[in-house]
Amino acid sequence: MADEPASSETSVPGYDIMEEVAVLSRAMNEGAAFLKPGLSDLAVVILASSFLERVLRMSLVAAFRKNVISKKLIASVFEGKGPLATFASKIDVAVGLGHIADLRHDLKIINSIRNKFAHSAAELRLKDYSACLTLQAVAPIPTEEGECPERQKFKQACAAIIAHICDATLLAVAKDRFIAANVEGVRQEHEAMLRSIRSDEAPSE
Repeated sequence: MADEPASSETSVPGYDIMEEVAVLSRAMNEGAAFLKPGLSDLAVVILASSFLERVLRMSLVAAFRKNVISKKLIASVFEGKGPLATFASKIDVAVGLGHIADLRHDLKIINSIRNKFAHSAAELRLKDYSACLTLQAVAPIPTEEGECPERQKFKQACAAIIAHICDATLLAVAKDRFIAANVEGVRQEHEAMLRSIRSDEAPSE
């Protein structure tokens, strides 16, 4: 039997995609932690990458089949030694699903910088990472006095990517809801596809 279209339900006990999008969007609108003035470069990098990782996780959860998803499944996939426990794995799978193909370049750079800052015993500075200047996503955010271009570009890109992924997640949820509301149309299209395949495979006289 063919799979039924995914349910339009967006939540599981203890986790609601729409609520998560609202929380993250509100956090950006009110000023995310990594955008607060006076932070060290280390704080900016860690807070921004943590925010990005949470947004990526939300986007991936939105793609799960709603009839099998559970809080336990989410934990097993994204926590500990789960297959999507790392920032890099979330990026790769989200790219593969087509969620963020145009953001892969920026996310790879951000993840690389995040790893260097997180695992260095020495104090690192964003001004020493010219790769920041190649980041392509840009969001209008306030500039701190004396802030170097590399730090400003890093923050702009992170803010832009977060907004993009939140919007893409809402679009994915909207598609699920549309399909769930038009199950009969989906079924008819599926049957038409099957008839077309069977017609193509029929032996000629």
